[in-house]
Amino acid sequence: MGHMLKSRATAGATAILVVLFTLILLAAILVVSSRLSLSSLQTNADQASTLEAQYAAESNMNYARSVLSDLQGLMGEGSLSAGKTTVSEIRQAVADFCGRSTFAEVVFTAAPDYMRADLAGRTATDPEPTVCTPVLSAGTAGKVLARYVKPEAYSQLLKAGEVPTDKLAFWNDLFANYENTLTQNGKNRFKLEPLGVMKINDARYRFFVGVGDGTASKGTQAGAARVLSARNNVQNGIWWFELQLPSLTKWVLFTNHHRSSSSFTGPDVNFANGQVFDGDVHTNEKVLFVNSSVNTKFRGKLTSAGCADLPAQGSPSGGECLQKAGVYVGSTLYTPTYNMTRQEGNDYLKGRTPNVSWPSGEKLSPDFYADYVPLPENANDQRASAISGGLVVPDDISRVEMMAGTEDSSGQLVALKTYNATSKKWEETANTYQYIRYYKNETVQKCSFDFGYSMQDYWNTYYGRYFSNDIWNRTAVDLRGTVRDYYGY
Repeated sequence: MGHMLKSRATAGATAILVVLFTLILLAAILVVSSRLSLSSLQTNADQASTLEAQYAAESNMNYARSVLSDLQGLMGEGSLSAGKTTVSEIRQAVADFCGRSTFAEVVFTAAPDYMRADLAGRTATDPEPTVCTPVLSAGTAGKVLARYVKPEAYSQLLKAGEVPTDKLAFWNDLFANYENTLTQNGKNRFKLEPLGVMKINDARYRFFVGVGDGTASKGTQAGAARVLSARNNVQNGIWWFELQLPSLTKWVLFTNHHRSSSSFTGPDVNFANGQVFDGDVHTNEKVLFVNSSVNTKFRGKLTSAGCADLPAQGSPSGGECLQKAGVYVGSTLYTPTYNMTRQEGNDYLKGRTPNVSWPSGEKLSPDFYADYVPLPENANDQRASAISGGLVVPDDISRVEMMAGTEDSSGQLVALKTYNATSKKWEETANTYQYIRYYKNETVQKCSFDFGYSMQDYWNTYYGRYFSNDIWNRTAVDLRGTVRDYYGY
C-alpha cells in the first residue's frame, strides 16, 4: 500500500517536469519567432527605404536631364546668332573655346570620325576637316556662348529663377563646376565640357560640347542612399553648334550704303516702278522708295537694318551700328513710334507704300528691324566668305565674262536676241539665266631663231663638194640657208 502511493507521487512529479519543459520550449520558440518577425519587418522597411531612395535618385537624374535639355536648346540654331560677326571675331571664338589666347596658337589635327559626320554644305574646295583639343584649365570656353546666345533665348528656355543677369559668369560656372547654379544641392551634379572645334573651312567652324563624366544624382530615404552616375558618350551624347559668316549669295540685292555715296546725306537710290526682285533683298541702311504709289514687286523677303552711322569704309566701331527702323518715301523719312512693337512697326512702315507687292507668308514679311550684316573687310575675309558660300575665281584666268542668256535644245548657251525697244526689256520665250564665264590663260609656245651667220655644211674630199650637216637638216625648211657650191659660194 505504501509502495503504491510512492509510485504515484513520482509519476506526478514527472508530469509536472514535462509540462514545465514544454512551456519553456514554447516560450523559446515564441521568442525566436518574434525575433524572426521583427527582423523580417526591418528587412522589409529597409527594402522600402532603398527603393524610395532609388526612385529619388532617378527623379534627380531626370531633373538633370531636363536642365541639360534646356542647355542644349540654348546652343540650338534658333538660339544662336553670328549675324554681326567678322571672320576675325569667329577665329577669336575658336581660340577662346580651345583655351588659347590667339587663333595663331590653336593647333589643329585630323578630326575623328564621329566629328566628321553630318557635314552638310561642305564644298569640293573645302579642305579636310581638322580639330583642336581644348585646354580645359584655361576656362575660356564660356566666352563663346556668352556672346553668341541671343538674350531672348534665356527667358524662352529657362525658368524665371534660372535666367542669368551675368551671362559670362553663368556659362563659366557651367563649364567649371559640377555643383553649379542649375544643379540641386546634394541631389545631382553635372557640368559642360568643351570637346573641340572642327575647322570646316576658313569661315566655318563647328564647336563640340559634352557633359562631364562626373555627372551623378543621389537619393536618400530613412538612412538608405542610392547614387546614379552617368558618363558622356562621344558617339551619341554630344552637342555641336556652328559659327560661320552668312553667305552673301542668299540675297539677289545686298547694299551696305543704300545711297550713291557714303558721304551723301540724302537718299537718291530708290526702288521704282516696274522693278521685280526675284529673291531676298537686304540693306544695312534704310529702304528707299521713289514715292508712295510705287509698285515694286518683291518675291523674297525684304530686310533692313536701319543703320544710321555707317562709316564710309569698314565696319562701325565695336562691330555694332546705331539701328533706327525707318523707310524713305521720296524725301520723307517715316519711323515707328517708340511704343510700337516690332510687328506694329513693320506693319506701319509697310503701309507707307500700299502698291508695293509683297510675298505671302509671315516668314517672308518685310522686317525693318533686321540684324546688321557686316561685309568682308579685307582680302582674307573676302576669300573666306567666297569659300564658305560664294564663288571663288581661279587664279589662272585671263578674264571674266558676265551675261544673261538662254539655253538651246542641246544645252548650249545662246545670247539674248529678242529686245523690245518700247518697253526696254528683253523678251525671251525660253528661260533666261545669268551666267559667269571664266577664260583661262592660254599657254603659247614660241620658238626663237638666230639668224646670224653659221656654217651648217662640211667639205667632203671624196666627192669634192660641200654637204649639209645635222644642224642644217634639223632646221625648219623656210629658215634653212643654202649649201655652198664647189667654189665655196
